[in-house]
Amino acid sequence: WRRDMKPLTTPPDNARLLTLDAMRGLAALAVVLWHFEFVGPFAKSGYLAVDFFFLMSGIVIARGYRARLANGLTLSDFLIERLIRLYPLYILGFTIGVVRLAGQIVADHPNRMTWPDLGVSAVFNLMMLPSPATSILAPINIPAWSLFFELLVNLAWAGVLVKASRRKLTAYVALLGIALCAAVIVEGSAEGGWIWADLHVGLLRSFFGFGLGVLLAGTLAQGRPRASALSLVASLALCLLLLVDVAPPLRPFYDVGVIVLCFPLIAWAGAAFDPPALLRRAAHALGDISYPVYVLHFAPTFTLSFIARKLDISPVVWMPVFIVALFAVSLYLARTYDPAARRYLRNALLAPRPKAASAA
Repeated sequence: WRRDMKPLTTPPDNARLLTLDAMRGLAALAVVLWHFEFVGPFAKSGYLAVDFFFLMSGIVIARGYRARLANGLTLSDFLIERLIRLYPLYILGFTIGVVRLAGQIVADHPNRMTWPDLGVSAVFNLMMLPSPATSILAPINIPAWSLFFELLVNLAWAGVLVKASRRKLTAYVALLGIALCAAVIVEGSAEGGWIWADLHVGLLRSFFGFGLGVLLAGTLAQGRPRASALSLVASLALCLLLLVDVAPPLRPFYDVGVIVLCFPLIAWAGAAFDPPALLRRAAHALGDISYPVYVLHFAPTFTLSFIARKLDISPVVWMPVFIVALFAVSLYLARTYDPAARRYLRNALLAPRPKAASAA
C-alpha cells in the first residue's frame, strides 16, 4: 500500500443526509416485506428498493469521493475503502447463509444445493463475486447480488466516468435509461439481475441508477440541508411506491415510471431537505440499520418461517416479532460490531508501512 496514504476517516454526523438515511431504512424494510411474499402481499413493489439504493449510492459516493479522486485518491485505494465499508456486515450475512444451506443439505430439503455447488458458490460469494455453479448469482445470500453490481459500478465511475463532462455523463445516463426501459418492457418488470439469465437487467439497473444519482449530486448545494416537512412527504411517497401493487400488464410501465421519474424527484427532495428536529434521531437510526437489515435478513426470514410452520405459529405472531428483533440486532451491530470491524480492517489494510532501514 502507499506509504503516504492518509487513514480512512468516517464522515461526521453533521455531514449525513438524514432524510436519505431514513429513506434507506424504509426501503430496506420494503425489501424484507417483499420477501414475505409467501405469506401475503405486503410490498408488491418492494424489489424496486434496489433501484433506489443504486440511485442513493450515486448521490452519496459522488459527494464523498469526487473531490478525493480529483486530489489523488487511487482506484485501488477507493476499492479498499468501499470493501471496508461493505464487508464486515456482508461476511455475517454470508456466514448465516452458508449455515442455512448446509442445514438444508443435511436435512435433505427438497430445494437443497449439492455440497460441490455449495463449496464453489461459497468460494466465489466470499469474494463478493457471482457464483458460476448455480443459476443464481449469490445463492449463499441472495440479496447480496446487488452488492456485486454496486462495486462494479463504483469502480467504473471512479476509474472512468468521474472524468467525464456533465454533458457526456448525461448522454451516458440517457442511453442507459432507454436501454433499461426497453429491457423492463421486454421482461415484464424490473425484478431482474439476480440470476445469470437476466444479468443484463442488473447491469442496466445499477449503472443507470448510480449514474442518475451522480447527476443529481451535481445539482445539490453543499452543506447542511434545511429542515422541511417536504422530507416527510418524500419519505411517505417512497413507501407508497414500494407498497403498491399493479396489474401485470401495467407492471413494466409502472416500474419504468417509478425508476426514471419518481425516484429521482424523491431522492432530490431527500437530499435537499432534513427531517424536523424531533425526527432526526429516528432518521439517523433508520440509516444505521438499513444496510444490516438488507444484508442479514434473507436466511433468517426463511429459516424462521420454516420453523414457524413446523410449530404451527401464525405469521401474525412471528412476523412482527422477527421484524422488531431484526431492527434491534441491526442497530446494535451497526453501532458496535460494524465500526469496530472497519477500524480493524483500516488498521490492517491501510496502516502506513515503516520506512525501510537504510543500507548504512
